[in-house]
Amino acid sequence: MFGHYPSIAGADDSSLSSNDDSSTTTASTISAATNSSTNSTVVKTLPRGILNPAFIKYNTYGTLNAARDNVIVVCHALTGNASLEAWWGDLLGPGKAFDTDQYFVVCCNILGSCYGSAGPESLRPGYDENNSESHRNISSKIPKNKHNQPIYGIDFPDVSVRDTVRLQLLLLKNELK
Repeated sequence: MFGHYPSIAGADDSSLSSNDDSSTTTASTISAATNSSTNSTVVKTLPRGILNPAFIKYNTYGTLNAARDNVIVVCHALTGNASLEAWWGDLLGPGKAFDTDQYFVVCCNILGSCYGSAGPESLRPGYDENNSESHRNISSKIPKNKHNQPIYGIDFPDVSVRDTVRLQLLLLKNELK
């Protein structure tokens, strides 16, 4: 699954919208989006700029209960991915350490990951993806992918574990319902 936020920048930990409470493994992305209740935008000022939109890929396992108090967040090495079953599969499932009959297990990729979260290969915002004329007018200094679309490349903002944790908190507070 993916969660998307228009931008990451600072102290406003607003909300997201999307959910999945199935008992099967679910892959998603979460991104910064406007807060549906206050219409405010989540903006995160990073040392080298603003990441807009920010999105993070995550997987869920098990079922979120009505009280939303049965969540386990599993963090991984910075080089890992959100596929908990791939690297700790023997610990995941009914009756195991990460008991999916009892807990709703969430595992997120980090920002900058090559496994689906916002990173250097992400499309650079501000360019019309459907307009090939706009792509021809892009400065030769802006990195492009194999489809000649502008990407962040080396201009991807510096992000930290703290930035990833802020997105995870938004996910837990607002997206998973």
